Amino acid sequence: MVLRTPRAVRAGTPPAIAALLPFIACPLTKSPLRYDPASHRLVNDELGVSYGVSSTGVPQLLPLLGQFVGEQPEAAAGPGR
Repeated sequence: MVLRTPRAVRAGTPPAIAALLPFIACPLTKSPLRYDPASHRLVNDELGVSYGVSSTGVPQLLPLLGQFVGEQPEAAAGPGR
């Protein structure tokens, strides 16, 4: 297993997510992720894709569940989408 150098964790990152950040990566590019407290999502800034975190704190890192940054979740997008 390859460990990345710890990066600064932003304020507002839940402790459980902060503990996971050195060990998880984007499933598409293997790039580091950061937690965005405003959206409660893990973000790959390089690709512009974000991944949700379940209510129990489990990162949802399936490529199918990734969303482009700024895109609304399907359930909240409403009709016409």
